Amino acid sequence: MLTRATASLGPAVESVLKPQTVSEAVVQPASILGQAFVVEVVTVMLHCELSSLSVEDQNEGDDTKVTLSHVTLYQGFCQQILREISSALRPMDFLVSSLHFLSAFYKVVERTNGKREKEQGEEAKGGKELDELYIQILQNVNRLLTAPWLSSNDVSQLEPAVQELLRHLVEKSTTSQFNLLLLMIREGLDVGKLRAGNYREVLSAVTIIKLLSCCQLPEPCSKALWFIAPQIISAMVFLVRSSSQDTSLMLPFTVPTVTSMTSLLRQGEGLITNPHHVILVLGALQSVSLDHLTPLAYHSVFLAVHEALFAIIQCHPQVMLNAAPSFLNVFYCLVASIMQEGRQRGDSDTGPDSDIYLQCSRLTERMYSHIATTAESFTTLSAFMVAQYVTELQKVTLRPGH
Repeated sequence: MLTRATASLGPAVESVLKPQTVSEAVVQPASILGQAFVVEVVTVMLHCELSSLSVEDQNEGDDTKVTLSHVTLYQGFCQQILREISSALRPMDFLVSSLHFLSAFYKVVERTNGKREKEQGEEAKGGKELDELYIQILQNVNRLLTAPWLSSNDVSQLEPAVQELLRHLVEKSTTSQFNLLLLMIREGLDVGKLRAGNYREVLSAVTIIKLLSCCQLPEPCSKALWFIAPQIISAMVFLVRSSSQDTSLMLPFTVPTVTSMTSLLRQGEGLITNPHHVILVLGALQSVSLDHLTPLAYHSVFLAVHEALFAIIQCHPQVMLNAAPSFLNVFYCLVASIMQEGRQRGDSDTGPDSDIYLQCSRLTERMYSHIATTAESFTTLSAFMVAQYVTELQKVTLRPGH
């Protein structure tokens, strides 16, 4: 059934993609069908091909050859998407569909090349073709994430599809392929680009790090990632310190960079062994200011810093033996800030912004509760924490509920 479906869809898609005259455009559905829909149809065809390959894998004893029903269509479609995905403003549904297509296409090429090598011994040719596709996809995803017409919300919408694509790229990645990805990341984490105003180029690398840290990697690739993770963290610390000096970068760049560092800290539990690099993160968090922000920006910054602290105390408790003072300094900044923001402002302050500050105050309560359960690291500092809180409390009158 899948084979018949693919056989029927192929000619239909090819007819839709043919150049049309004005008279044909009235009849042909190309003017009606959206780009994203056509991409999704071809992606379904690829998934059908993958299912057929899985059946072939189960029948290894047969003399079946590796064939794709519409290989020319797939290859042409892939090259067209790679040319268009970052060249100009594109609809979000087209971008997401295109990323899904690239994931499926790479997986099909990977499977067919692997079977061809096994059957015909064409390892060098198949490996080169896959390497070229790997590099092309990485370069174009990087260009897409740096596109000036993408907003922060757009990037957030694309992240699940980009992560799926990265997962397919790296799940059977060779060391040489993975090193190309790491090199792209290291080149992207350039504070010089940030200072020159090209923060989007740096943000692309920051986003890829966050998504990559959550992917399942082959053991050699995992070792390579966590070997250079300290260098990545050090670079991001410099980026946070530098971007924190420009309030216009707080939401589009500083917050995503702190979030990316937090992801590395969480996924690096037991893998980041040098406490110095975790302490560096605390130093960067101290540079993040909560002053003069709109309520929504305040909530984003507060949440990012709080989650970074929570990741440290949860995943790297051994660091707290040496870093408790630095940790508490950052946490005290959060406490003092929310107490100032949450001071009594009268009955007029009952809008949605009030809920934002209440959410932040509950996060501090959560942290105090967690610290109480891990008292060993803070026993000698507990009196200091109470004194800090009481001193700050004397300066303000808190709104009920805070």
